[in-house]
Amino acid sequence: MDLSHLRRVICAAAPLDAGVQSAVADRLGVEVGQGHGMTELSPVTHLHADGDRDEPVRGVGRLLPSTRARLVDPDTGQDVAAGEPGEVWIHGPQVMKGYFGRPEDTDAMVDADDWLHTGDIARVVRVPPMCQVIGQKRVQPEGRRGLSVPPVSGTSGDKGIPVR
Repeated sequence: MDLSHLRRVICAAAPLDAGVQSAVADRLGVEVGQGHGMTELSPVTHLHADGDRDEPVRGVGRLLPSTRARLVDPDTGQDVAAGEPGEVWIHGPQVMKGYFGRPEDTDAMVDADDWLHTGDIARVVRVPPMCQVIGQKRVQPEGRRGLSVPPVSGTSGDKGIPVR
């Protein structure tokens, strides 16, 4: 297979291990980046930009235009301080309208202000603001199969997300 014209590889749907990301980049001689999103976000919120060599390994790129992200204490609904873990909330044009015929599940995922509560727990780990997803706070609604990151239990994910 001739990959000589390949310039960039994007990984999404699950966190990409930093070692694998570096190995693929070295072996193929291309940029390797990540994206972040979920089906309910049609499907992406962040994407590694072509030529963005300043993005750290494990980063999932920059917020898409017209998209906002927050790290929120899921118990209080307040934004967390830098460095503290919080749930990733997303607001933007890609947030779903709802689950067909399942208003209770929709209400559990999207609040009255149209912020989608991803269930991903993250913390800011560097400047410029980046956060690292470290787990999930809840089981996804029925119909979702699998987890994109491990449940919060002392294990750590390997995915970073720029915020605001």
